[in-house]
Amino acid sequence: MPRPFQSDDVAIIGMSCILPEAYDPMAFWENLLNEKSTIGKISEHRLKHYLLHESEDCRLKIISHLASEISHEAYQGFIKDVKDPVDRVNRLRNYAMTSAKKLMQSVESSPRGKKQDVILGCMNPDIVFELQFLQSREKAHVDLLRKLVQDSPAEEVAVFDEIIERALSRHSRAHIPDPGHYFSSSIPFQIAKDHALDGEQYLVDSACASSLTAIDLAAQRLKLGLSDFAISGGMESNLGQATYMIFSSVGALAPEYSAPFDKKSEGLAQSEGAVFFALKRLGDAVRDEDKILGVIREVAGSSDGRSASLFQPNVEGQKLVYEKIYGKEKKLHYLEAHGTGTQVGDETEMKSITGFFKGERLPVGSVKALVGHTKGAAGATGLLKCLLIMKHRLVPGSSYIKEDLFPDGELTPFINKLKHPIPGDEPLRLGINAFGFGGTNYHLLLEEFRKGVKITEAPPIPEVEVNLVAESSMSLEGFERADFFKYDCPFKLPPKSAAGIDKAQLIALITAWNCIRSLGAPWAWIPKEKINVISACTLALDQVFEIADRLIFETVARYGEAEFKGHPLVKRLRTYVNDEVDSWYAPINEDAATGVLNNVIAGRVSNAFDLFGKSYNIDKDIASVPVAIEAVKHELRLDPDQIFIVIGVEEIMAPHGFHTERKAVTTRILTSKQFAESNELSRLKVFV
Repeated sequence: MPRPFQSDDVAIIGMSCILPEAYDPMAFWENLLNEKSTIGKISEHRLKHYLLHESEDCRLKIISHLASEISHEAYQGFIKDVKDPVDRVNRLRNYAMTSAKKLMQSVESSPRGKKQDVILGCMNPDIVFELQFLQSREKAHVDLLRKLVQDSPAEEVAVFDEIIERALSRHSRAHIPDPGHYFSSSIPFQIAKDHALDGEQYLVDSACASSLTAIDLAAQRLKLGLSDFAISGGMESNLGQATYMIFSSVGALAPEYSAPFDKKSEGLAQSEGAVFFALKRLGDAVRDEDKILGVIREVAGSSDGRSASLFQPNVEGQKLVYEKIYGKEKKLHYLEAHGTGTQVGDETEMKSITGFFKGERLPVGSVKALVGHTKGAAGATGLLKCLLIMKHRLVPGSSYIKEDLFPDGELTPFINKLKHPIPGDEPLRLGINAFGFGGTNYHLLLEEFRKGVKITEAPPIPEVEVNLVAESSMSLEGFERADFFKYDCPFKLPPKSAAGIDKAQLIALITAWNCIRSLGAPWAWIPKEKINVISACTLALDQVFEIADRLIFETVARYGEAEFKGHPLVKRLRTYVNDEVDSWYAPINEDAATGVLNNVIAGRVSNAFDLFGKSYNIDKDIASVPVAIEAVKHELRLDPDQIFIVIGVEEIMAPHGFHTERKAVTTRILTSKQFAESNELSRLKVFV
């Protein structure tokens, strides 16, 4: 039987969304009921189609033009109500500000206590962040390109000038030079400022599991009494050319058809939006007579350990996160799967679900078939769907799936192709999956709450002495990727792979190994599922800017090929980009693709050393490291029987102010005093 409700369980007392063709939860529900897909070819207004153009000479292939996007007309409509929309083209900020405003309007009559947090999941910065950086690089690149026509006839120079001018016009759009609004980490701060919330504010990145990770961390602070109210959830806005190339490089995108768990699905379709929730301790919500939409009973995370690659999901890693939450109590009324639409991802998740929930007649679905993959907001989008299912006691159908991957059986999980009313009157239990690149897995258990149900008083959670048991630092200055092979690290990489990995990730591997080696024999007997990895640095690793920088040249070549097909100048331009420019940069392949994601700093360490605990990245601008250490203290208070590898990246603001410069990486291993003593780990320092 499920345990009784406790006063420190976390209640959801409000929800809001800005999603394609759904700007409030009820519109989203209507789309689900009607099985309305919002996936189609990305609009010319959003992404110039010459950027997606493919010639036979293009090496950086884009295999899909699909997206589920918030239309330009709808966007212009709702940002009219955004307070101080500093830059109307910064969609991420404006989605978040709009969703937060709608959320607070739904709960504003309720007392919010003394401390209120804003902890949000986010996988990618807005594309305007990259464009602002590129404006500072554009002139130097144009000067290089002009050398191609320095001895050419005037007519050819004129054509060349036209190609450059039109191809790069998107970069030349005037942006207000305000770094405070371009860093994604400014968004939680701005939400807190606008709504007079004075608790903690930061971003969490665990790729497509980011929003559930953020909810987990917000719930922890509520349970510990560190805050009384929280806004949490996820947001995503980047549908730029780079994301299409990166996903294409690993074969993840669907050229024409995306439907999770359908045998004919070709991959995922990118999407965007913001989905936020208002959270409170259950005892406080009942006292304040809040409308309780559902109760978060558990959130758990795991990593895949040493899987084939950071894009390759793992059945055992996924089953581990179910085991942490359910144990033997596997009764669920519905499971919202991660379900991206990729064959390998869907088959792996199907195996983990059917393997763990064998014997249960459990309906399974994925909202991504209708709204696409909202990436950093994916888990929150699934949670929103489950709250609406709970409200209406009805699981929407998925009749668009013709041949699903799930095996037939009377007592096995299944895809409900028709609407599925939930019979009986028992309180509902629903599960939500969110899995991310880098091998991170999160699962949330949502339960229905009814008035009059007994709530037991939660016992006090004691303080825990946090001990530093290992530490290693290394400078990024002067480090080249080839230098990785000079260090005695047992995790071996082919030189070709190392050439595409962000330098911070490579140094994280070296410093993590230095720490592990310093612990000696005790490391070998610590269970791998008790070892977690957290990284701390601002969103957008150097690899993001390297790829974006390269795309200036690619953009000019693609525009020329699309609009001046067959012109000899265009052929010369393509040859220059392929033969000269490509040699300046790391290849865009599977390793480079994961190199743009902050959470993969932690994910790569988990993969290298076969670790199965949580992994995620915390971003609070240049204050990320102390916030990550505080998060470890909270995790250890709730479960002292675990250990954390914390990878902190020392950062300073770049001179132009639109990204940070990374100076060094310091890796620390932290645990509770009791865990250190029981595992014979030498204690170097006590963290107060």
